[in-house]
Amino acid sequence: MLMHFVWAFLIGGLICVIAQIAMDTTPFFVSSSHVLVVVILFGELLSFLGLYQPLADFAGMGASVPLCGFGHTLVQGVETAFREKGLLGILTGGFTAGAAGLAAAVLFGYLVALIFRPKG
Repeated sequence: MLMHFVWAFLIGGLICVIAQIAMDTTPFFVSSSHVLVVVILFGELLSFLGLYQPLADFAGMGASVPLCGFGHTLVQGVETAFREKGLLGILTGGFTAGAAGLAAAVLFGYLVALIFRPKG
């Protein structure tokens, strides 16, 4: 049981370290937002190729929580919805699969903004 936590921490940390290095070493005209979008696309690509699910099975939340895990969730949602609804599923599957995570991010972001009153 303890090793599950260790592997989740190591794999999740490695993913975050790679993303941070990419953000720190990109040229000034590439913003961190660009890098984060590339991380999501990388997760989608690995999921499409069938490589991300074995990583998610091995690392658990260590592979599911970072942004590449969000890309994996979107691809899995589109794939499932496509099987169930056909071409309409391509348009709706990603929204359905990612709805809970996006709603939580918006809600908690709003609550934190109320508590800490950001400037700017």
